[in-house]
Amino acid sequence: MEERRQTFDIERIDGIHYLTDYYSVLGVSADASFDEINNAYRQKAREYHPDRYEGLAPEMKKSADFKMRVINRAHETLTNPDSRAKFNDLFSSWDGPVSYDGIPIVELSRPFYGAETSEQALRHAEEINRLGLEQIGFSEKRLERVKRLHADPEDEDTAALLDEQLKKKQDAVNFRENTLREMLGVPHANTAFPSSEYLAEAESAVEQALDNFTHRQERTSHLLESGTVYLLGASNSDQESQALDSPDLQLDINEFKARASEVIGLAKQNEEIIEERLALVKGNYIGNQENSYDKVAIKLRMGEQEVLMTFERNGTTMMPLDIEDDKLAHFFTDDGAKDAYLAGTNVIEVTVPEGLPWMSVMEQVITDHYGFTEETEE
Repeated sequence: MEERRQTFDIERIDGIHYLTDYYSVLGVSADASFDEINNAYRQKAREYHPDRYEGLAPEMKKSADFKMRVINRAHETLTNPDSRAKFNDLFSSWDGPVSYDGIPIVELSRPFYGAETSEQALRHAEEINRLGLEQIGFSEKRLERVKRLHADPEDEDTAALLDEQLKKKQDAVNFRENTLREMLGVPHANTAFPSSEYLAEAESAVEQALDNFTHRQERTSHLLESGTVYLLGASNSDQESQALDSPDLQLDINEFKARASEVIGLAKQNEEIIEERLALVKGNYIGNQENSYDKVAIKLRMGEQEVLMTFERNGTTMMPLDIEDDKLAHFFTDDGAKDAYLAGTNVIEVTVPEGLPWMSVMEQVITDHYGFTEETEE
C-alpha cells in the first residue's frame, strides 16, 4: 500500500492521507477511453496553460501552475495502462478523504496531535504515562519515609537511599514531562543543562512551540478562506467558516496552553529535585587533607568518562588553572595527591550521580569545599 501511495502522490497533511480522483480532475468517467482522456487533457491544458495567466495577479498564476501539475499527473497516470490499473485498484478500496480537483484536504480536529483526535491523543498519552510510572516504581510515601530516616546529613547510607528515591521521582517527572513535550511538538528535556538553566530552556522551548502552533492555526485558516485547501467533511464555504469559529478549535488552543503550563510546572519540579540531589553530593578527598587551600583539583567520574579540572580561588571567584595533562592525572594517585597537598592543592574526586548535570555537581563540590557560592571565570 505504501508503494502505491508514493506512486499516486497521496499527500499527508495534519495526519490525513487523502487521494486525488484523477478522473474528476480531467472531467471524464472511470470507463473513459484513451482518446476521451487525451481530448479532456488537451482541453484542460488549454484552460490552465501558464501563458494565459501572464500579467495577471501572482495568486492566480500560482493557482493555475498548481492545477496544471495535477492535470499532468492525472494524464500521465490514466494514459499508462499499468499505472491506471494500479490507480483503479487503489481508488476502489480507498476509504479515506478524496480530493476531486487535487486541492489538499485538512481536518481541524487534528491541529497538533497528528493522526489522532485530541481526545484520543490525550487518552493515549495518559496511558503511556501510567505504564511508565509503574515501570519506574516511584512512591511518594516511600520517599517521605526515607527523608525521615536521613536525619544525619553525614550518614552516607541513608544519603544513598534518599538519592535513589529522589532519582526515581526525577525519572517519573521527566517521563511525564517528555510525554507532554511529545504531544506539543517540543524537544525532549536536556538533562545536560546546568540546574539553573533547565527551567529557562523549558520555558523557551514551550514558548516556541506555542508560537508555531498559533502560526499553524492562522495559516490553516488563511488557506481555507482562500480555497487553497478544503476542510474534511465540509460541503461548502459556510461550513468551513463555521468550523474556523467553532468552540472545538478554541478548545484545542486552550488545551495546548494548559498542557504547556503543565510542562513548565514539571520543569520547575524537576529543577527542585535536582537541587535536592545536589545537596547530597559529597566529594571524596584523596588521602589525609586536613587543611583547605585556595587551589583545588577535581576529578568527575561519569560512567566510563572522566573530567579533570583545577581551580584557584581569588576572593569569591574561581579561576581555572592550566596544568599539563600528565601532571594533573598524577594528582589523583595516592602519591600524587600527597605531593599536591604538600604543595598547597586539595585533591577531590566525585562520581556524578545519574541524571545530574556534571557542571552543577562540580559547582556543588566547590561550594562545599570553600563554603561559599563561587563565581567561575571563563
